[in-house]
Amino acid sequence: MVELLTTLTAVLGTAKKLSEISKKIKDAEVRELIADLRSQLADLKTEIADLKTENQQLKESKDRKTQVESLRPKLEDKWGMYSLTVDAEGRKAGTLFCPRCFDVDGILVSPNRVNDRTYRCPQCKAELS
Repeated sequence: MVELLTTLTAVLGTAKKLSEISKKIKDAEVRELIADLRSQLADLKTEIADLKTENQQLKESKDRKTQVESLRPKLEDKWGMYSLTVDAEGRKAGTLFCPRCFDVDGILVSPNRVNDRTYRCPQCKAELS
């Protein structure tokens, strides 16, 4: 990706030089073509930036999914929630988590106790018991 940006920057520099040369040339068609080239290159630069952002988001999503999958063997079902069997992710064994948030969103959210038998997830608002 860095090589592509370097190449694009070089091409933009060349287009700028061509634009400067075209000012000396009185041919309107050449000047118009150079202007079109600069516009297309600017569009390409924007597209590359968008692709870099998307690539970063995909990498983060993959990393989060890998992290979630590494936690799955450390969880057990307890009262309709997940419970850590060992200390992990800075949380103590026995900590309860919302199964919906973990399975769907890949995040560990500890539910709040509503009464002796009921918990509520502060993230997804699921009632767990």
